[in-house]
Amino acid sequence: MAQKRSQRMRVVLMLAERKEQEAARQLGEFQRQLTREQAQLEELQSYRQEYLNDYSQAQTDLNTLQRERLSSFIFRLADVIETQQQKLLTLQQQLEVLRQQWQLCHHQRKAIADLIERLLGAEDNEAERQLQKLMDDMTSTRPR
Repeated sequence: MAQKRSQRMRVVLMLAERKEQEAARQLGEFQRQLTREQAQLEELQSYRQEYLNDYSQAQTDLNTLQRERLSSFIFRLADVIETQQQKLLTLQQQLEVLRQQWQLCHHQRKAIADLIERLLGAEDNEAERQLQKLMDDMTSTRPR
């Protein structure tokens, strides 16, 4: 006997579930990466602030060359911070793309699951109709 459509669709559902799980895994990994990069940015900003505080407090104690080096270092830190901020912005945009991909996979899987439920209901109704027809036929052909 041929497989019912609902049974055949279970394979499609299984594939959709795998695709959704993979999208969720990628989304989670990317979210963790974004969190690490955000922590790195905060660390860089804190580090720069410490140097700024040290620079302002020790400015009179430093010779010109030391002040220039420290000032140059602080400016380079600012550049690194700006680069890190751009990196975070790019990662956030990529994260949104991954989130949309996961949502699409989730909706597709849900739609397939709903279709299977409807197919099962229709198959049950058809089986019930066939059973009723068989019982009616048996009743009508029974000798009286």
